[in-house]
Amino acid sequence: MQNLLISPGEVIELAFSSYDQIDPALITDTRIEAAQLKFLAPAVENLYAPLTEGLHRDFCQEFIKPALAYFVRYHLFLTLAVRIGNQGINQLILTESSPVEAGQLARLRRESRETAQLFLQKAIDFIRQNPLSFPEWDSGNREKKLARVNGGIIIK
Repeated sequence: MQNLLISPGEVIELAFSSYDQIDPALITDTRIEAAQLKFLAPAVENLYAPLTEGLHRDFCQEFIKPALAYFVRYHLFLTLAVRIGNQGINQLILTESSPVEAGQLARLRRESRETAQLFLQKAIDFIRQNPLSFPEWDSGNREKKLARVNGGIIIK
């Protein structure tokens, strides 16, 4: 497993409100690593390995962690809506609340992904504005773009 750029507690702090009750155990290392590999690595390319090695800590704290927190949140919504067990896949229904409708869940997920992409674009813009601070970034390639996911396909 790679070095993780964010902890479950940081995901909760950055991407959820203080009113949300999120069990940190739901935010597993593999869920964080999957978000890093799916969204962050394609967007920052050569800079990804140095980030996971602990370089550029201030940049990571200010720019990368907010984006990554919202990408983890994006994936977590479906896990929060259902439980998988020996009895099958079940929708959660609590006694004093009701689950959101599918359309509402889709809007919440889309809003989380869009927020994450905005934060990631902010990070990439900062890298482009400060090329001497990020020698790993391929300064010769001015065509780098934010990786986008469309129908499960990463588009650059």
